[in-house]
Amino acid sequence: MKVIDKIRALVEEQNKVVFSFEYFPPKTEDVVDNLFERMDRMVAHNPAFCDITWGTGGSTADLTFDIANKMQNIIFVETMMHLTCTNMPVEKIDHAFGTIKSNGIQNVLALRGGPPHGQDKFVQATVPKKDLQEVNHKVCFDVEIAGKPAETPPTIRAPSSSLCSPMGTTLKSSQTQASSHSVLIVGNYCHDVLLRNGTIIAETIGGAVSFISNVFDALSVSCHLTSKVGQDFKYSVRYEPIVVSSARTTVFHAEFGVGLRGNGHQDRVLKRVEACEPIHAADLPDMRFDFGMAVGVGGEILPETLQRMVEICDVVLVDIQALIRVFDGNDGTMKLVGLKESGFYHLLPRIGFLKASGEEALFMDVEEVRKWCCVVVTHGKDGCKLYWKDGEMKIRPFSANQIDPTGAGDSHLGGFVAGLVHRLAVPDAALLGNFFGSLTVAQIGLPKFDFRLLQKVKDEVQRRKMQYRSDSRVEELKHMNPAGHEEFHASLTAVKSMSTHPIEECEQDFLVPLPPPKAVEQVSKDEDTRNSMLP
Repeated sequence: MKVIDKIRALVEEQNKVVFSFEYFPPKTEDVVDNLFERMDRMVAHNPAFCDITWGTGGSTADLTFDIANKMQNIIFVETMMHLTCTNMPVEKIDHAFGTIKSNGIQNVLALRGGPPHGQDKFVQATVPKKDLQEVNHKVCFDVEIAGKPAETPPTIRAPSSSLCSPMGTTLKSSQTQASSHSVLIVGNYCHDVLLRNGTIIAETIGGAVSFISNVFDALSVSCHLTSKVGQDFKYSVRYEPIVVSSARTTVFHAEFGVGLRGNGHQDRVLKRVEACEPIHAADLPDMRFDFGMAVGVGGEILPETLQRMVEICDVVLVDIQALIRVFDGNDGTMKLVGLKESGFYHLLPRIGFLKASGEEALFMDVEEVRKWCCVVVTHGKDGCKLYWKDGEMKIRPFSANQIDPTGAGDSHLGGFVAGLVHRLAVPDAALLGNFFGSLTVAQIGLPKFDFRLLQKVKDEVQRRKMQYRSDSRVEELKHMNPAGHEEFHASLTAVKSMSTHPIEECEQDFLVPLPPPKAVEQVSKDEDTRNSMLP
């Protein structure tokens, strides 16, 4: 039965509330068994239908088919199978429809995507639907489209002055009409391998984009992610990357316990073992965004890519690691170069925020750069510091039991931008960044956040936002502390102390069991050791 017909019948005849469940294909056999048990239990709640998602580039195709077949023909719940068309040739879509047909499934959700690079891409929803209709074997499928409307209104460029002074004020509302996302995140997903004294201690998904989108999901921030991986990418992710058939996924090895300097700034050696292809300007979406985030970790962001970002985003935030990292041609060891020699320096007047760790800040002249944009320097357990043309401000940290600094700076950046999206003043947004940085260092790899804690954080953010708006006194832009900033820190500290338990249920396991040493793929990255925050 078509899902749309079932929904209409339930609403019109019984006036029922209609709901569905969505399932993600897991990565391991034991989790598959667990999923089937959950499905059996959950259908007792009588969902109208169930969705089964489709992995990157068809990476979970067989398992998606198996789960959908079980749901439709054994559990007897109407099933809608996702078909992500990102970089999918028509032949592969044709094969998918043939399998769907053989399983007796009538409902398909086609997500916007395109044929492989070098061929014409799907740009508007009518294009993939036309192709899908041509390969559906004349079966009466109900094909829904999740994509760009055929008629998209023109955009209006926000004025260049849309970014107000960082202190004591918020960012002006975007003038964008067409954008359905508030934030564009640009950077590659990675495979991270963490080692201590030569022994692998963990393998996780890496890349700044994974940590930032994780925080965005926690704080309900809408975003679009542009990232590239190879066909060997082994994680299921919510935001589908571009799969490059001729390349491998970027891999980082982070060796802890070696290379420790006297100043204690570096407690690991980072090596890029594999590198996916760079992200080009043409890979970015043709739409406008309130904020853009250039957060490459392996040299994947090019000057022309950043140039394009400042053209389509009202405010651009850049992590300096995307600009100044270079890698040894022999063993991939990472080192830093001066910002002036990076090839990006001329773009500084066009970006809103530049974030750097304390170690990275040594590779730029902060006093000079602050004339062009707001600079955020993170200092781990000591918090972060904001620099702008007319002043500076230290943002207090949150206590944390550090286990793994990987991704802390990225989570901080995610929290900071989430604060800006929710219209917090810049110092308050930086405080929110510090908060999520402190949560991240207490876990290995991609952190899991307690649902109850997140709800309390959202409540405090909303309360702070309303407090700021209702304050009849217009803060002087030179004020070091917006009114109520210390109270906001105290409220977040109280929230953090209430709950220290990680999420018990997660859609996917990001820390995978380690294979035998000889089979270890290649995977690890870093996120500069920045447990703190930024704007």
